[in-house]
This record gives sequence, structure tokens and C-alpha cells, in this order.
Amino acid sequence: LVIAKKNRAAFCCVRPPGHHAGYNGLLKDCISCGFCIFNNVMAGAMHALVTYPKLVKRIAVIDLDVHHGNGTEDIVRRMSRERPDSFFFFSCHVYQPQGTGIPDNYEFYPGSGGSDDLVHNIVNAPLMPCWCTDKNRFTAAGAKKHVNHFSSSSVGSPTSNSSLSRCSGREWFKHQVRDRLLPSLRTYNPDLIMLSMGFDGAGGDVGNINIYLENHPAGLDLKTEDYEWATEQIGLVADMCCDGRIISCLEGGYGQRERKAGPSGTYSLNRDILATSACSHLRALVGYDVKVPQRS
Repeated sequence: LVIAKKNRAAFCCVRPPGHHAGYNGLLKDCISCGFCIFNNVMAGAMHALVTYPKLVKRIAVIDLDVHHGNGTEDIVRRMSRERPDSFFFFSCHVYQPQGTGIPDNYEFYPGSGGSDDLVHNIVNAPLMPCWCTDKNRFTAAGAKKHVNHFSSSSVGSPTSNSSLSRCSGREWFKHQVRDRLLPSLRTYNPDLIMLSMGFDGAGGDVGNINIYLENHPAGLDLKTEDYEWATEQIGLVADMCCDGRIISCLEGGYGQRERKAGPSGTYSLNRDILATSACSHLRALVGYDVKVPQRS
């Protein structure tokens, strides 16, 4: 429907997510597929290329889930050998590899996406976890080892935790979208844009917490309006490149923990933050207000 211009955009509310599933499923040296079975976005992208070869020759896949889309990157890299320049991949995600925090063997899943692969049209925009603003949560050796992943012309060359902390949070997310994604996307000039849209970067979502740290910030602190803003910015480029054609697929996004009343001390999952974030995304995607259903 989107390719045929019967609809300007589409949102696919699918589960399980797919962006951690690689060309052969589980990636080498990765502990799991992160709940993913099939890579939904790349299956759709390949279908568009094969089914509409005259209309769709170049597809941009943009991943805004809080976790790196390592499976999508793997497929894009492999497909670029068979179909050069058919794909552009951008991922903006929290990045903390092993050996850089407390405990030393902790990594924010999947621990990849720290650098670009421009030969294969892959651009990674890593974000430092918000909990790393506490100088005790990011080792000096780790900061020096990975400083180049977070530095840019606007930040200079940060060498201390205080300057590295500027590379985290919602303002740095918007910086990465504005200064890295949008120019690259416009230059690539796609025929179709596909979004891996995860909402687990919302502040308080269980998908971006560090279970080893109590009473510390989550990995990312996005607000619902940030998802709306990012979608609007991508939509402006889509209007210039591909008649506004955007297909968005749900990736992560789970909700906030709430302690149940009573002596058991167990938790339930409040999905309101997932619903409001998704509705903000849809509001920008379809161009009119989308109301969040009230819980009964």
C-alpha cells in the first residue's frame, strides 16, 4: 500500500522484535538473539526490492531502538556484496562494551555498534549510558579506550568523565539524529525508508536499565516528544527523497516496573510509557493526533 501510494506511511505493530536476528539467526560471539526470531524489517526490505524493482532500488533502514541492531547490520553488510548500494543502515543506541564499567564483565546488550562501516553504508551513532555520568560507573581505562566512539566535532575530544557525560541522554540522541542521521539519509537519497522503531529508550523502561546498579539513571531518558520529533525529522527527508514513503516496525519497548500492593513485594509491568511513546511516533508518522487508550 505504501509503495503503491495508497498510504503515505505504515506502522507494523509486530512482536517479537527482529533486529537482533542476523543472516543466519544468532550472530557469532553474541549471547542471544534478544527475543528475536526473524528480522522483520529486513524481510520487508528484501520483499520491497524484489517485488518492486522499478520503484525501489535503495532502502534506508533506521534503527532507533535503545539496543544496537546488530542483526540488521549483519544482513545489510552481507547483502551489500550482492546488491551494492541497495541499503543504508543507521543505528542510534546505548553503547557500553565489556571492560568499561562496573562490574568489569558487564556490557549493555549486545555490546556492538561502536563504529561505522562506511564501505557497506553502515553508520552507528552510539550513546553513552546515562548511568555513566557518575564517574564511578565508567572506569578511566574504559573511558580512554572508547573515547573516539563518542567524540565529535561539537564535543571536541573528551578525555574525562565530565566531558564524556555530554555524550549521553536525550539531548545527545537529538544531536546524533540531527547531525549524523539526517545529512547521511539525505545524501543516500532512498526510495523507501524503513524504521526499526523501539521505544525501550524511554526513561524508566525496563529495556534500558542496568540490573547491577541500584538507584542510578537508566541507560537513556527519552521522552514521548523525542520520538515524535525524531519521526518528524525523518519524515521531512522522506518528503524530499521518496514521496514520504516510510514503513515503521515495532522493535523493543516494554514498560515500567510497578511494585504490587501487599506483602509479596512482587512487580507488575505498567505499559503506559510504551503506549504514549508509540502514539507520539504515530502522531508524527500519520500527521494527526493519536489518542492513548485509557486503561480500564
